[in-house]
This record gives sequence, structure tokens and C-alpha cells, in this order.
Amino acid sequence: MVARIFFIGLMVLWSFLPTYSQNTTHNTVFDCNNLYNVEGMKIGEKAPQFSGIDQDARPIVLSSILKYQNKNVLLMFYRSSICPNAQQQIVELQKKIEGFESKNTKVIAVTTEPMEKIIEMTQKNKVTFSIIHDNNHRIMDAYKSSIKLSEAQIKPLLDQGGKIEKNVNEDYYTIPIPVIYLISRYDQRIKAVFISDKQQLVYAAEYIQSKILE
Repeated sequence: MVARIFFIGLMVLWSFLPTYSQNTTHNTVFDCNNLYNVEGMKIGEKAPQFSGIDQDARPIVLSSILKYQNKNVLLMFYRSSICPNAQQQIVELQKKIEGFESKNTKVIAVTTEPMEKIIEMTQKNKVTFSIIHDNNHRIMDAYKSSIKLSEAQIKPLLDQGGKIEKNVNEDYYTIPIPVIYLISRYDQRIKAVFISDKQQLVYAAEYIQSKILE
């Protein structure tokens, strides 16, 4: 009797094994923190100049913000708004936007998502700071913060609803590492760096605001 019960139990367990194997193989979750081995820019390096248009069609020119508006810049790169970490970072930055403004700091985010996705996300989360679509990944490249992914590597992100466009004449996708830079208005150099997996970016806004900014 005991042997019969054991045999039936074993057969029931065996019947679940193919299902479990199939689920673990195909339900791959895109990990926002992996797939990169670049270091980004270092503290003290001169911040590369860039310009772009944000979600409200406002021109964003780094040199003008630093020099003529006399503001620091908190620059955040994120991969996709479907990434939970990126969503958290955006929400945390928005919560602290008044504090940054009171300390002469402008918040700018950069992403490879197309503008329609940026507008959708900013409206949903009531984001008021500027977000730029990095066409041809020129800003990411300048800040040493870009990585190249194959079709297979990017597929889990696209399957989950992420929208990353492949550039013309390129057979790969380019996305940024998740990183936050603080650029000083005094010398236009990198004053602080927070890279995902090394520091928790969700706490970077609070730390920068309370510990670094004057």
C-alpha cells in the first residue's frame, strides 16, 4: 500500500516537470541591472556637452543650463520605463524635484525609448522634469554609458512591452547602463556617480540632495 502511494505520488510529480521546465525556459524576465560591464564616467571628468528636445518640446542645452542659468545638472540614464528600477528612480526624482530646484539643480533624464513612450510615461506619473530621447545614442556614447545588445539579448525586454528602436544601418540595439551623474555648475565636471548594482539608484536622489548639494 505504501509503495503504491509512493508510486502514484512520483507519477504526479513527474507530470509537472515538463510544465515547470517550459515556464522557466520561456518566461524570462529582463534584468534591468545586468548585461553590462562598462564603468561610465569618473568623478572629476569634464562633462560632455549635449543638447536635445524634451517631452514638452523644450530645447535642452547642457552648456546653457550650467553656464547661463547657473544650475547644476542631475543627469539620469534609464533603459526602459517598464523596468521597475527605472520607474522607482523616476518617481523618487519627481518627489524631490522641488528640493533640487531650491538647490539650483536641474534634473534631466536620458533614454533610448521613443518619444511617444516617454510622453505616455511622464503623463502617467505626472513627471515635470525633462526627459530626452537619445537619438543615435550620441549622449550615451559621450558619457561612456552605452552597451550594445543583440536581438536575442534584447528580446525579453521587447516581449514585456519595452520599446527600443534599432538605429539605421546597425544590426544591434544600444541601451544605457542605469546611472546617475551630478554635474557641477562651477567647473562643469562630474561631481558624483551612482551606477546600478554598485549603489542603489532609488536612494541616490535623497543622498545627493542632502549630502552633496550645497
